[in-house]
Amino acid sequence: MSTNKDNIEKILLTADEVSQWIGFSRAWVYANAGKTFPASRKFGGATRWFKSHIEEWLKEKEDEGFA
Repeated sequence: MSTNKDNIEKILLTADEVSQWIGFSRAWVYANAGKTFPASRKFGGATRWFKSHIEEWLKEKEDEGFA
């Protein structure tokens, strides 16, 4: 049975998870958040990215011919 925490963990990503997924460093992810890359969100003391925002960004880059 899926819990809310399980569902949230599937849609919110850490900087490490984002970095591994897109192939850029954690430093790049933080430095470009809200600029050339989707903005992060704070949840308590944790910084997270919405998986759907990263997917949209990747799709845009693919459409632009960068992927």
